[in-house]
Amino acid sequence: MRDIVRIAAVLMLIAAVSGGALAYAHSITAPAIERALRQAKEEALARVLPGADRFQDRTEAYREVLADPRFRAVQEVWEGLTGDKPAGTVVVVAPTGYGGPITCLVGIGPDGKITGMEVLSAPGETPGLGSRVKEPSFLQQFPGQAGQVKAHTISGATISSRAVIGGVQAALELVAGRPR
Repeated sequence: MRDIVRIAAVLMLIAAVSGGALAYAHSITAPAIERALRQAKEEALARVLPGADRFQDRTEAYREVLADPRFRAVQEVWEGLTGDKPAGTVVVVAPTGYGGPITCLVGIGPDGKITGMEVLSAPGETPGLGSRVKEPSFLQQFPGQAGQVKAHTISGATISSRAVIGGVQAALELVAGRPR
């Protein structure tokens, strides 16, 4: 019986030291990871809305509009600014593809036209099929479009490509009816 208590105490001590070490490592690395993620997001925002020199999160201003089921894929709304002038809007959408959410950034200029499009992640999509929504050959059909999106689906990845097209359409409609 004493051996069991001694072994349990040793295991608890090892678990406590390991947990403390993990918490310490997390406290040191978390700020650097957060900065890197924020910088990567800002770079992605700038890629889809060229000309904007900074971005403001405007998601809360759209909260009431986002209650509409047409916009269920919309995650965030960012206003791009050049100086103090609006340079356009970036909408983060995550429509559901074949294997789960496909997170995309859609840049829309002040004229209502798509300035850029990027798929940030499509982790559940089938490699070689649904994952092709990230390829330039698919994405390059969006810039310059406004109103009703006209895009070709990917053969063999119809669900994934239709999801992305639907997300882009939702972004365009959201910005067209932008809150004041």
